[in-house]
Amino acid sequence: MLRKNLSDYNEHSLQQLGRRIAFFRHLADSDPGQLQCLLSHSVMIELEPGEVLIEKGTRGSEFYALAEGQLAIFPEKRLADTAICELWPGQLVGVLAMLNQQPRTATVAVSSLAGATVFATDFRRFGALEDFSVISLSSKLALLREVVGHIHATLRQCERDVPDAGLSNELATLTDFAGRPGSLDELEHLAEQAAGMVWLLDCWNQRLPARVPMFSEQQLEQQLAGLLQRSAAAGKTLR
Repeated sequence: MLRKNLSDYNEHSLQQLGRRIAFFRHLADSDPGQLQCLLSHSVMIELEPGEVLIEKGTRGSEFYALAEGQLAIFPEKRLADTAICELWPGQLVGVLAMLNQQPRTATVAVSSLAGATVFATDFRRFGALEDFSVISLSSKLALLREVVGHIHATLRQCERDVPDAGLSNELATLTDFAGRPGSLDELEHLAEQAAGMVWLLDCWNQRLPARVPMFSEQQLEQQLAGLLQRSAAAGKTLR
């Protein structure tokens, strides 16, 4: 795991990576000052294939935005040959634990043979839920809307894959906000939903079959082909 300051990247590369993150794009378009504030408290992490980014049961102060590569999710602390799902560039990870001030509920590791690159942002800059001295109400709403929306869709998929009447009843209690959009009430509603989702997601994660290979045969074949090509090219150069 290599932690690098954002200043180590040229501006064009950094912008290209940032535009892959929906939350960052939203801030860039709606409030560039807020984006710069977050990036000033962020670093880039470059990870090797199979390297663990988050370990279940640990605590931390950062959430992550996947810029390159894939990440695999494991319901237990230890890695296995197969994961329950994968994350792709643009997705956020680790926000629920930060919101609820709880230990991480899953282990997350790099599942792409080319490695992965993530933005790591210090969640402590967000402060208390109703503290808007650094991060504005609209920025907090944007983050929670994205996270809650994504996790809710994930839970619906879990419901289809592994039906469970009790968990479905609990999921049905997570109702849409009916008040004024953009208000503190909406923010509090989303925070309450996030708190309920932690338990549901953990329960369903324990029931989901591990069916995503850590490294697929196609990935291994592509990696081997790339190594052979580079080896052949190096041989020609030496001649």
